[in-house]
Amino acid sequence: METAQEFFEKGVDLQQRGLFDHAIEEYDRALRLDPDNINIMLNLGAACLQKGLSDRAVKLLKKVLETEPDNSMALYNIGKAYVYREEYETALAHFNRAAALLPEDADIKKLIAVCSRHLGRVEQS
Repeated sequence: METAQEFFEKGVDLQQRGLFDHAIEEYDRALRLDPDNINIMLNLGAACLQKGLSDRAVKLLKKVLETEPDNSMALYNIGKAYVYREEYETALAHFNRAAALLPEDADIKKLIAVCSRHLGRVEQS
C-alpha cells in the first residue's frame, strides 16, 4: 500500500516533467490519504492551474489560505488563477498580499502591473 508521501512524490516528478494530468491523479491519491496536507493541496492547485483548471485551483488554494493566510505560494497561484478567470481586482488583492510577504519578487511585481493595466490603473512604484 502506497503512502500519501509516495503519491505526492510521484506527483511532483510528473508535474516537473509537464505531465499534469498524471500529476493531478497522483496528488488526488495523496490527498485522499492525507486530506489536510498543505503541500499536497499547494502542488495539486499549481498542477490544476498549469492544466487550465482554474476553478479547481481556486478551491484548493482557498483551503490552503484558510489554514495559512500568509502562504505566499498560495497567494501567488490563486492570484494567477484569478487572472486566468479575468477577475483582476481579486487577483490584484492576492498579489498585493504576496508582495507584502515577498517585496523583492519580480514575478509578483509584473503580475501586479498586469492587473493594474487591466483595471485601468497607473502602476505604483
